[in-house]
Amino acid sequence: MGTRTRSEYMANLISHDEYYGQFVNDAVKRVVAQFIGADVIRVSSDPHFNDIALCRWDAVTHLVRHAIDATAWKFAQDTYSNRTKFYWSLSDGVCIAKAAARMIQDEGTV
Repeated sequence: MGTRTRSEYMANLISHDEYYGQFVNDAVKRVVAQFIGADVIRVSSDPHFNDIALCRWDAVTHLVRHAIDATAWKFAQDTYSNRTKFYWSLSDGVCIAKAAARMIQDEGTV
């Protein structure tokens, strides 16, 4: 399917999970499972993982940033903003981390 762009996400052509989930790879899942805890993720009963403290999600974002495919991220951002630099926000990291957690919970493996 290729990289989905931020403009597609902002225009509601793709879902939140489709956009942020595309950046989740095995390294991201490992980082999230280790830092947040795979067992904690699996027993979470909130669909948005809000029963896990936000400070934990915030803290894992710097690890997520280094684990994603930066080329895909840059492409997805450039097509929206015409920027040539790698832009990153804390909320982007949390959204990617939670997308990884959703996969961990659904798959039952890391």
